[in-house]
Amino acid sequence: MCGSGMFRRSTTSGARVVLFFALCVGASDALTPFGLRVAYKGLLKSHPTLTHVAQGAGVVGTGDFGSQLWVNRNKQGAGMVDGGRVARTCWTGVLFNGILMPKYYTMIQSAIPGRSLPSTALKVAIDALIWGAAGNFSVIVIRRMLEGSKAGEAASYAKNIIGPVFKADLVVWSAFNFGLYGVIPPGYQPACTALMSAAWSAYISTMAFDH
Repeated sequence: MCGSGMFRRSTTSGARVVLFFALCVGASDALTPFGLRVAYKGLLKSHPTLTHVAQGAGVVGTGDFGSQLWVNRNKQGAGMVDGGRVARTCWTGVLFNGILMPKYYTMIQSAIPGRSLPSTALKVAIDALIWGAAGNFSVIVIRRMLEGSKAGEAASYAKNIIGPVFKADLVVWSAFNFGLYGVIPPGYQPACTALMSAAWSAYISTMAFDH
C-alpha cells in the first residue's frame, strides 16, 4: 500500500501535468481557424458517433503521450514514448470519451434542463459521483489491464489511488462542469470537454502508471 507522502507527490505531479496540458490545448484552440470550428460542428451533426469516437481516442491518446513525455523528461532517454501504450490507451478514449460520455451528457441535460444554480449544482454533484469515483476507478483498472495486469491486481491498484484521484476530480471537474452547465454555450461544449479531457487523461496516465 502506498504511503501518504507518495500520494502527495503523485497528486502534485499529476496536477502539474493537468495545468501544462490545459494551457497547451487552450492555446491551440484559441489559434484554431474559425473554418475548422464550423467543420467540426458539421461533423458532429452529420456523423456524431464517429466524430465522438475519433475525438475520444485522440484526446485520450494525446494525454497519455504528454504524460509519458512529462514523466520521462529527466530520465535517461528523455523524450522516448511507448507508442504501443498510447495506442492501447486510445481504446479507453473510444469507450469512455467517445461512446459513454456523449450519451451521458445528452441524458443529463435532458433529465435536468436549465442553467439555474440549483440545476447546475445537481448535475455537477451527479457527475462527481458517477465519473469522479466510478468512472475514474474503471478507467484506471482498464488501462492497467491493457498493459498486462490481472483484473484483481488492477482493481487493488486503483483502490489504493482512487482517494487522491477523486479529490483532484472534485477540484478540477467540479469547477469545469459549473462552467460547462452554466456558462459555456451548447455549441462549444463538446470541444471544451474534449480539451479538458486531454488534460485529465494526462493526469490519469500519470497516476495509473507512474505515481
